[in-house]
Amino acid sequence: MAVAFHKGYTLTSGDLKISIRDMTGTLIDPYYIRYALYDVTTGVEILIGPSERVPATTGTGQYYSNATVPLDANIGDWVIRWNFRESVTSPLVEAVQEFNVVGDNVVVSVTGSPEVDNLIRRLRILLRDNNPDRNYSIEGKELIDIKIENKIYSLSIEEFYSIIEEEKNGSL
Repeated sequence: MAVAFHKGYTLTSGDLKISIRDMTGTLIDPYYIRYALYDVTTGVEILIGPSERVPATTGTGQYYSNATVPLDANIGDWVIRWNFRESVTSPLVEAVQEFNVVGDNVVVSVTGSPEVDNLIRRLRILLRDNNPDRNYSIEGKELIDIKIENKIYSLSIEEFYSIIEEEKNGSL
């Protein structure tokens, strides 16, 4: 699972989000967008709450769920199903995101910083990393490419980590 939340947590713009783009890659506001939350802890999708929730937005084409994880939620796998239409005549498109509801004793932030946690999560997705302890060991010398504002920067994982630490300590 890529994302985990505690019971009673209210989702924010950094949590379960979706960006809608047209064929040219430009962010757009679709004609229609809704989402629904499903508990899949039993292996069967169970709708939780309304089937057509209206998402919050942070700007053109950028939407997120601002739902609250129920206090009585089952611990385990959940999904959010996004449905949208670009225009009145466009077909309905569905996107699915998986997430996890965890117990109170589970740490959901590795670093204590949502921004750094998001960088780590995005790097793990790019590396197709689902079990780093089993799959490989990174020594820090490996080079990675990071694209920022259409410029590509190559740096070692050690350098990347030191930048994250500097940002976390406020010295960047």
